[in-house]
Amino acid sequence: MLYDGHNFGGDFSQYIAQAISIAEGSVETQIQNNSFIIESSQTTLGPKIYPWGLPLLLAPVYELFGFNLIAFKVVGIVSYGIFVAVFYCFCVRFLTRTYALGASLLFALNPMFLNFAANQIMTDIPFLLCNFLAIICLMQLFTSAKHALVFGLIGGGAMLSSFLVRTNGVVILLALACAHLCILYKSLFPRSRFTQAFLSRLQANKSILAHIAPYAVFGVGLSVVASLLSLGGEGHGEVCSSTLVSNPSCATHSTISACLGSFLLCQTSYPNP
Repeated sequence: MLYDGHNFGGDFSQYIAQAISIAEGSVETQIQNNSFIIESSQTTLGPKIYPWGLPLLLAPVYELFGFNLIAFKVVGIVSYGIFVAVFYCFCVRFLTRTYALGASLLFALNPMFLNFAANQIMTDIPFLLCNFLAIICLMQLFTSAKHALVFGLIGGGAMLSSFLVRTNGVVILLALACAHLCILYKSLFPRSRFTQAFLSRLQANKSILAHIAPYAVFGVGLSVVASLLSLGGEGHGEVCSSTLVSNPSCATHSTISACLGSFLLCQTSYPNP
């Protein structure tokens, strides 16, 4: 299923170009060149610079193997393999090992997913892994007090990685913030029946540091990447902002996604280890 080529499209080539610029130390030149192309085009082809998550994963591959499409595709293959393993660990907490293995094999042996993971130098599979890992770790902040700080740090790192791979990964940050706002609302209005019934489990973990950790990791990590790679307004944020202004329905959908994410984040519980 793995072949030395790629389907027609421009996204993968931009990710590779940015990865090469990281490896060769020519990030500013890459930004200037692509900005000229975008600004000189009659139609909006895309952002001046794509999010740096995937290029950061591809850059070490370029350093080791040069311009090699097969080597670049290994990033997607490894990401998908890790996702399947994490998915099994998630399922085995609710199901028997047999059923958990069966559910995992639905992903591991799915020919469409395997072909996509093996032959697309795109953000979809790394984004899937980062999103799933972030949600699982952040859930633990509200359902178990054991190793909460560790889960907070890992969840923050996965949340940051998700955002760097795709800008819409910010929905996880918004969902986490919504969950904490619900806790704040409960503390301000302790007699509300709704908050007592709906949010009682959110305080399973009393460690404030564990709840702060995801925000700290996200903020510090994003600041470091932005300072080194000149994120600024060149990424998808600029395009997203103009889209939200011109199309209010997109903003509505984003809000709904964040609220739904916070609901799932605080409603899904694990058996206490």
